Amino acid sequence: IIENKMKRIVIKIGSQIILDDEEKEGSDLNNILSEIVLLRSKGYLFTIVSSGAVALAKKNISLTNSQEGTTSSKQALSSIGQVYLMNKYKSFFNLHNIECAQVLAGRDNFNSRLAYLNIRSALEELYSYDVIPIINENDVVSTMEIEGKFYGDNDRLAAIVSNAIDADQLILFGKTKGLYTSDPNKDTNSKIIKKVEKIDEEIISYASSPGDNIGSGGMKSKIEAAKICMESGINCSISSVDFDNTILRIINSEDIGTKFIPNAQKKEAKKRWLVTGLSESKGTIVIDDGASSALLNNGASLLPVGIKTLEGEFKRGDIVVVKNKNKYQIGFGISNYDSSDVIKLIGKDSKELKNILLVNHGDEIIHRNNFVFLNNK
Repeated sequence: IIENKMKRIVIKIGSQIILDDEEKEGSDLNNILSEIVLLRSKGYLFTIVSSGAVALAKKNISLTNSQEGTTSSKQALSSIGQVYLMNKYKSFFNLHNIECAQVLAGRDNFNSRLAYLNIRSALEELYSYDVIPIINENDVVSTMEIEGKFYGDNDRLAAIVSNAIDADQLILFGKTKGLYTSDPNKDTNSKIIKKVEKIDEEIISYASSPGDNIGSGGMKSKIEAAKICMESGINCSISSVDFDNTILRIINSEDIGTKFIPNAQKKEAKKRWLVTGLSESKGTIVIDDGASSALLNNGASLLPVGIKTLEGEFKRGDIVVVKNKNKYQIGFGISNYDSSDVIKLIGKDSKELKNILLVNHGDEIIHRNNFVFLNNK
């Protein structure tokens, strides 16, 4: 029985799944897409975040040793591979009279509040057209993902997309059945972790680099993606496609893969966007015990008097991390001031702002309405 409580499902498909589809019929990719077609007819709305462009280009064109490995070569390969990748999806969905659309996203589409709202509106319009968006990092002009500095093989991109569209479930598909205590290919005593309720140091220690040398993400980026979902109130699972009706069974909370249990109720839209600060913040504000207590227990805004030190450089409007004096993360928020201004205000009473700064944006360094707590305290 389909419990049709969950409507919006984001599916992330890894590079190895895409590459395997080149080798054989009845592949994992075919199984995933076939189930998407079936569940779509029953009212579910799907978004696909797909890796595999660079891998497909390498598979289909000849390269010399001198062409491999550089960022520019990966940019070129991504550009070539995107055509192969989209042809693969379009050929499949055409058989079922379903339209799909390519969406190439860059990091600025999610770090900027305005651009974030714009891409969310574009996706909503595609849904209204009954089209399946197929999303990938725009590696041709944005090299952060292929250099491994930001999204990491599209895993965190998938989590951020899930945030943007208010998804109910993110499924990160790869060749591994879930999160294991160690590499199951090397350790016969390795055990799968069926359920994660808190991402702590032990869980992080289980993550390893990708073992197939195909994708750029690995389990570490999947855990980081899961953390974004947990903080946003979105269900997240890591799984392979070694089961019948995998997507439906995950949606219905069956014991498939590794489930990450949300530790928060669904946040309102702005605070879901703020959680993207988990992927990349521009700086850090360290606060004292009084300010920490006021934020956590009284729902207060962050005032300059409670600030001890700053780390990094940021501008007014950037997302920054807030830590207590023990350097433990409390949450994220939008700074009302540039870091160069905040440095001048450290430890000062709010009444002194007008005498210190030329432009006053208010008493609060971070207003409580622009702050989101991490649920790991």
